[in-house]
Amino acid sequence: MFNPFEIVNGQYKGNCSKEFVTLTLNSIPNTREQLNELGLPFAICCHPMNGTSQPPKVSFPNGSINRCEYCRAFINPFVEWQVPGTRFVCNLCGHVNYLNKSPYQLYNINQYPELINGCVDFIVPEGFMPRIIDGNHIVLLIDLNCPVLEYVINCIESIEHNARVAVIAYDDTIHLFKATPTNVCENIIMPSMEVDICESTSIFMEKPKLNQVLELIKKIIPNNKNCLLEALTIAGSLLKKIGGKVIVINSTPVTSGTGVYQPRNPIVEKRSNDIYKKVAIELNNDGITVDLHLVASSYVDLSQFVDISSKTGGNTTYNTLNTLNDGTFFTSLYQSFCDITGFDGSFRLRCSPQMRVVSRYGHFIMKISDIISSPISSSKTALTIRLTIDTPIVAPNIFIQSSYLYTAPDNTRCIRVCTIAIPVVSQIHQCLPKDFSPVCGFMGMILMDQRPELKINDLQNSLINQMAKVYKLFSTTSQQVQLYSSMVPQNLVPFTLYCCSILVMLNIPPSDYSIYLREKILGMKINSLQQMFFPILYDAHSLQQIPTDTSNIDNLILAYNGEHWILSIGNKVEDQDILALVEHQPVCVITHSEGIFSSLRTIVGNASIIVCKQGSETANNYLNNYLFGPFQLDSLVQSINNKMISK
Repeated sequence: MFNPFEIVNGQYKGNCSKEFVTLTLNSIPNTREQLNELGLPFAICCHPMNGTSQPPKVSFPNGSINRCEYCRAFINPFVEWQVPGTRFVCNLCGHVNYLNKSPYQLYNINQYPELINGCVDFIVPEGFMPRIIDGNHIVLLIDLNCPVLEYVINCIESIEHNARVAVIAYDDTIHLFKATPTNVCENIIMPSMEVDICESTSIFMEKPKLNQVLELIKKIIPNNKNCLLEALTIAGSLLKKIGGKVIVINSTPVTSGTGVYQPRNPIVEKRSNDIYKKVAIELNNDGITVDLHLVASSYVDLSQFVDISSKTGGNTTYNTLNTLNDGTFFTSLYQSFCDITGFDGSFRLRCSPQMRVVSRYGHFIMKISDIISSPISSSKTALTIRLTIDTPIVAPNIFIQSSYLYTAPDNTRCIRVCTIAIPVVSQIHQCLPKDFSPVCGFMGMILMDQRPELKINDLQNSLINQMAKVYKLFSTTSQQVQLYSSMVPQNLVPFTLYCCSILVMLNIPPSDYSIYLREKILGMKINSLQQMFFPILYDAHSLQQIPTDTSNIDNLILAYNGEHWILSIGNKVEDQDILALVEHQPVCVITHSEGIFSSLRTIVGNASIIVCKQGSETANNYLNNYLFGPFQLDSLVQSINNKMISK
């Protein structure tokens, strides 16, 4: 007989795969007081459209999906059978349900995927389709002032896709293109004009016609102005009835139309124009997602208009001119065109009655009650939900179930249901995770979400308070080991190092890059966040200590000063690419990705890299000022110890 509570690879056999659901804690204490004492947040990250594997599909002959009559949870491996196959107790709410219309033959349970798999796709009966999806429709918005416009267009032309694409180019006027059987033509629209779009069949083009339009755009002479909001409004009207995606390639601040704003310090000053958020909500309601690609040579104040992607379930990418050739821009653009896994999506989370949802993080809009809207999903779509304990838990397990309703590209309406059981423990130390990257990733996510409203010092103190709770809990039960010149609990070494990276992340000066980093953190899967942690004191994957003595000329050190990454190399570094660069000069700024720098790009993103000879005045100046080194680590540990004493 199938036992969903059997432990397989460290988790219950009936649980959803970690590809679709990730937890910050592997178990949970009995009470809220114990959870608060632990100092670590409890959250779940749902990644429903993960493309690495496909769950089994389930359909019911009578057209009705088996689910709880009371809480509407879907049937899953953890239900308790009172009468085998016909009467079950819901594992989330305890309600007794009868299956008179579609009973199960449990002696052959393997024929029912929903009873042995934690993740399944329930096929929705006909009649529940909001609209028929007639292929992928994309509106491409191109800023004519882009300084590398020809390169951007060449990237678009090289992408093989099956979408029908409408093209709008804009400066202070809007250039809308239409296709005829023999050629393409251009319509020029002023931002103040009211436009009635009715010939969408001639506006959305196949790839051959699209390439003709892109060649025409190369010949347009821009006027250094930008009316992004009006162009976005027209794009929304094109997709209003059919749904789809808007891909925006923008390079300059908005200077024309109703979307004009005043660039400012994004940390200190509030936004001067909230109209982009209102437009984003309208687009979301119409089933439209926006992907925003920033290709900038100067500061454009990304936070002013980033809502157009973050509030519609889209992605945001940030690119500087000197790093376009590293492949990041092309990859993100390719994903915008080709990585479309579902339409008209909505998400809901159910949990045991002892639990309560505290907050939600991700790129979406809240609809009615607890339903979340994400119009166009991709393999990267992720939603993170923080929960707390409402009432003491006496049961041995709690249950969480996520459901994502979407229309597949083949027009099949499905509900992807992921169910997970979490053991309840009485000893707090049993909740400590083996892998700290998810929980530290979520801690970084919370702090980055608060960064626009709170001062850096307040965020740092908040993190130190959390660390002090964890240290206090385990300082007496865990052996102390030396981390550089500080003593820390042995099982908290990875936790300490990850938190050091969060502090560095919080200290990045206000910029378009920091806003992009915040958006990427809020919208991505939390256990992937370790890939973005800055390896200041350690290797992000092996957690091996990196030497930080700047007087030792044999070391290799990586640091960040808010604008550039600094790579300081010693004499024993044998990589010929680096030695050739610095052999005859003390400092060299790298703005490309050849040789060893192609692998460094996975760590440093689009920022330029300063390579300098270790021991030189330049190297010591950079590293002493910007490296989170042993001195800062000692100060951090001392602050934690002071907090523990004061409490």
